[in-house]
Amino acid sequence: HCIQRDAGASRPAMGDSWSHSCFGFLDYKTEKFALTRNRKVGVLHRLIQLGIVGYILGWVFLAKKGYQEKDTDPHISVITKLKGISVTRVRELGDRIWDVADYVKPPQGENVFFVVTNFIATPKQVQGSCPEHPSIPDGNCRKDEDCSPGQPVVHGNGVKTGKCVPFGASHNTCEIYGWCPVENKTLSRKPLLAEAENFTLFIKNTVNFTRFNFSRTNTLKTTDGSYFKGCRYDAVDDPYCPVFRIRDMVEAAGESFEEMAHLGGAIGLRIDWDCDLDQPPSRCRPCYSFTLLEKKFNFRTASYYRDPLNRQSRSLLKLYGIRFDISVHGQAGKFSIIPTAVNLGTGAAFLGAVSMTSRVKKGPFELQLPSAPGHCSCMMPLGLMGVVDPNKQRAPCWPRLVWMLNDVILDSCHPRLPWFATSSCCTSIRKPNFIGARNTRR
Repeated sequence: HCIQRDAGASRPAMGDSWSHSCFGFLDYKTEKFALTRNRKVGVLHRLIQLGIVGYILGWVFLAKKGYQEKDTDPHISVITKLKGISVTRVRELGDRIWDVADYVKPPQGENVFFVVTNFIATPKQVQGSCPEHPSIPDGNCRKDEDCSPGQPVVHGNGVKTGKCVPFGASHNTCEIYGWCPVENKTLSRKPLLAEAENFTLFIKNTVNFTRFNFSRTNTLKTTDGSYFKGCRYDAVDDPYCPVFRIRDMVEAAGESFEEMAHLGGAIGLRIDWDCDLDQPPSRCRPCYSFTLLEKKFNFRTASYYRDPLNRQSRSLLKLYGIRFDISVHGQAGKFSIIPTAVNLGTGAAFLGAVSMTSRVKKGPFELQLPSAPGHCSCMMPLGLMGVVDPNKQRAPCWPRLVWMLNDVILDSCHPRLPWFATSSCCTSIRKPNFIGARNTRR
């Protein structure tokens, strides 16, 4: 029941073939899709689409503001000033007033500075010979042979002279040539500058986003000269008063002030600027955070002078305190058509890829072709992507199928394959219109 093509049918002329090959690149082709009536595939298809739309709108555009051009490398300036006074009473130095010039190192405010909270003083040192301190292992001895002359004391205070001499009533140590008397090792059990908890730190920070010609400072623009002397920073009530209490900064880093003031430590102060230039400039505010970087921090310093005998002398101080490391990070964003178009294009590409991931073969399908004038309607089983499924063989013959991305051509019947049709005739059909596809799983 299959009508074969007439052997005497006319073949295309040579001119027509040449014309088709030369001007074929001007043809415009579009895709034709198979409508799959399968709930599992349909749900998977819509879920993937919903996930992509949620990612593009929720994460890319709302969370990450993918519609903005970014400037993540601002020019920054930081100026710091400390205020406060403390009084110490120690046997070596007597009563002493400590002001900003004494307890801040270096005196010029920068991104890194040190606040003294405790110290060990060794005053009136002169160069000469004296016994090494017994806390130095390499300085202990029993006889002179244990002290090689001219050899430096490992982790000590000078060079050995070759003699073993008493240190106090219970120790013998090597005699050294150095600054004498040797450094005192006794540290106060409580911080000597206990008033440091009430010292205040003023931080003036300016950021300049050169890409957008936009600059911002963390201080309030005011003509009241006494404003910064009485205000304290508060993220809600007073965000433009960058004056911090030392104790509050230490506790914000999760540490006890008494413990850190005794043996010292290091705290990181981070200033973050996240400016949305599509909003009013007043919305661009800094965010401060504090992190404990190190426990136990100290260093030594000395002041030199001439004693009454015209000898060069010095007062040695081993300083314990809190080191502050200030870092500034910032970014600014403003609407730009370029990143918006790029992210929208990426989202469109993802949505286009959904159809590829959803093309999962669930069984053979039937392609329904409309009846041409003088011909019958044909039903042909085939798989997705135009692959003929030979398992559905139901009739005496099978038409030769030419499947393209956007076209289907049935031009003759194949005598060796069965053909399933709605009637007993099937003739040459050229470029049929796509009606739809329905699953034939039975």
